[in-house]
Amino acid sequence: MKTPRLLIALALSGALFLQGRSLQAQAVPTASKSDVETSVDVITQAPVLQTDDAITNTISRDLVQATPGAYSDIPRFLQTLPGVTYDTDARNTYLVNGGNPLENLYVVDGVEVPNINHISTSNTSGGFVSMIDSNDIASIKLHKMLYGPQYSGALSSVLEIRTRDVEQDGLHGDISLGYAGADVSLEHPIGKLGATVTEFRKSVVNYVTNDIGINGVPKYWSVLSKDIFGITGSDIISFLFMAGDDSLTITPNLFDNADPGFVNTIYTGNRITAGGTWEHVFTRAATQRLQFAYSHVKSTSQQNNALQNNALVDSDTLIDSPLTGKYDFTTSSSHLTLQAGVTGGIHSINYVILQPDGFPSPYSQNPAPLDATNTSVTLSPRDYAGYSELTFRTASFVFSGGGREQHFGLTGSNIFTPRFSIQSPTYKGFFLYGGGARYAQLAPLPTMLSQPVNLMLKPITVDQYQAGIYRNYDSGARLSLSLYRKLYHDYPVSTQFPQLSLADIVDPFGLPFVYLPMTSAGSGTAQGLEFEGATDPGLRFFVQGNLSTQKVTHKALDGIARPANYDVPILGNLLVGYRLTHNQRITTRVGYHTGTPYIPFLFQESLKQDRSIYDLSQINTQRGPDYFRLDIRYEIDFAVHDRPLDVYAGLDNATARQNYYQYVFLPHCPRCTAPYELTQQGFLAEGGITYRF
Repeated sequence: MKTPRLLIALALSGALFLQGRSLQAQAVPTASKSDVETSVDVITQAPVLQTDDAITNTISRDLVQATPGAYSDIPRFLQTLPGVTYDTDARNTYLVNGGNPLENLYVVDGVEVPNINHISTSNTSGGFVSMIDSNDIASIKLHKMLYGPQYSGALSSVLEIRTRDVEQDGLHGDISLGYAGADVSLEHPIGKLGATVTEFRKSVVNYVTNDIGINGVPKYWSVLSKDIFGITGSDIISFLFMAGDDSLTITPNLFDNADPGFVNTIYTGNRITAGGTWEHVFTRAATQRLQFAYSHVKSTSQQNNALQNNALVDSDTLIDSPLTGKYDFTTSSSHLTLQAGVTGGIHSINYVILQPDGFPSPYSQNPAPLDATNTSVTLSPRDYAGYSELTFRTASFVFSGGGREQHFGLTGSNIFTPRFSIQSPTYKGFFLYGGGARYAQLAPLPTMLSQPVNLMLKPITVDQYQAGIYRNYDSGARLSLSLYRKLYHDYPVSTQFPQLSLADIVDPFGLPFVYLPMTSAGSGTAQGLEFEGATDPGLRFFVQGNLSTQKVTHKALDGIARPANYDVPILGNLLVGYRLTHNQRITTRVGYHTGTPYIPFLFQESLKQDRSIYDLSQINTQRGPDYFRLDIRYEIDFAVHDRPLDVYAGLDNATARQNYYQYVFLPHCPRCTAPYELTQQGFLAEGGITYRF
């Protein structure tokens, strides 16, 4: 069968990022590391003010790399956090508090990055593997709720990645080799004022096979470079450069009845982000930042119908090139902190989307091709915004309030998004907190530009409300309990099918994506309750666990509330680690969530027409089986010629459970009597090695 092998391979394509040296993270010391690591000079930028820091955890690199089944991949690690779920463990896509995967923003060293993943499509923020090696980070934060107004275009979360601080005491580096690629990182001083770190990674599996189970094999390379200069005691200039290139060709096997695909797919992508930041410290209480950033993201795809002499089904060339400038000022006194800033730029868009003959819609029994499009768009909308936030502190509470005035050049919309939050101590070190915020984001650009009417789509807005209680202990342990509610407005919904919202559109596995005419008449609600308890991961024995419940519904043109694709009523994670000796550690992770909803097929009509046809009278009324996965990881550290050598091995999905992904209709399979169940990653034994010098 194709499916288990396929999804195992997809999971493998999430890089087996390997362990590296932890400079700022709270790594557990070992004999080999303590022998070679010493205190050295680093150039460090001042932390950016975050008004949600009290309820947002700073996660060390060591914890990311020690988590079983995450392959040291940052987005996959996020799938272990409370309220964060995923559509399949074969990709690193993550969904936060009932939001769409496109509602997540990436920020690397203060620079907003359009996407950090390889083989990433236009309809998700995830992909096969991150471009950022976890060896090159110091820490991460996932801002899920009530994040500050300085960020643009994020309805559900902001992932803040801080790359590792660069040492100035000579040449250092890491060399890693794993299934996902060969990796080299080098850092060294630049004269007396600066230092640099550069990481290069390249896929290697494509040199040993041309098929990892998906009738193709991904190819990619990436570079990350950070340069930082301490010009004076008050001025720091830093530069960030990220670049990556990837490609994938998929040719379905028409003679395999378990292969749901019938289109040949050719995908290429490349992305660049470059940013420069000047930071000036007036006093310990006042800082200003001036930043310029440029990104260039290009992807091309072409699909041909292998059953019809490779007739063109669709193709697209999508080029986004945003150029932005940003100025931010922060000042503090004993009771007040003020942050304010302005940002603006030009977003160059060059899209060519071709579906010349249309395609039979999986949402209609009409076999005639629908929604043909031949779009060529060149635009340069200007976006700008101003924001401010004031925080007032006393011995009994902390109050923050502010907002952002945003102009979206593509739609000509002006939207004000306010926020407020309050924290107050209660009994024995526990704190109560709560607040509300509004955020705004454009609909996916390919959706907006594929059909002429879709250019009238309004920015989506969401009102978020959150309240809870937490405590951070001196020992490093923490407890928290929170509830939230999110109200979506102006959500895109189909004009052809009044039951269908963008939140219900099916991921067409192995099939063309049909762009539908839409209007901003939808709404949605996501609400949930989250509990988290954790001890310090630096201890010899540590435990981190969370349990969440949520409900996510959306309304299309007919006004009926239906479960969204990402409605997962119960989800939980448990991570346990134990250090066997000073240089050996074993960690175990358990993940669980209730089954995801799906739209059943009109199976007899699908058989008759030999294509997928969904039953729109039962949108997301059915659920797949529950998801359960157990992962185990063992690591050991050696010293080779006084240099650290880290080795790990893991058993992923150790119980070999066949977790449900989705049901698909298999064309050219007259003997099939029911939809075919695609499963997620099967049992996988994996490992890696890193040498540091």
